[in-house]
Amino acid sequence: MIALRDATIDDAQRVYAWNCAPDVRAASGDQRPVAYADHLRWYQRRVQAGEFWIVEEDGEPVGVVRIDRDAISISLAPEARGRGIGQLAIAAACARRGEPIVATVRTTNAASRACFEACGFSTVALRDAFVFYRWSPS
Repeated sequence: MIALRDATIDDAQRVYAWNCAPDVRAASGDQRPVAYADHLRWYQRRVQAGEFWIVEEDGEPVGVVRIDRDAISISLAPEARGRGIGQLAIAAACARRGEPIVATVRTTNAASRACFEACGFSTVALRDAFVFYRWSPS
């Protein structure tokens, strides 16, 4: 079973590991490495902002999903990828928001593109190395 729970400060290190893994950075909009101290400062602010969830599979943390303003972002542990967990987590976050959401994905990130498309995100633009998606509740 997949569930979302609010992220807490106790999750900072695991979120750093997921978000700052070299393969995740390579697929991100900002590919620069992130120092842990910088991550921690960002993380503390971000937890307080809300709409920031830990993805759990059968009660075990396996990823993170967040909505910043109207944009969604997800990162999963390597062992959680390719099993439909991302799709379930994105769908759950969208349902919680209940309002239009956008996503930006590198054109080369076929797995993320397929995931967002399976969740009902529609392409609204292709620019440079990115696909811009939009989701609206039915």
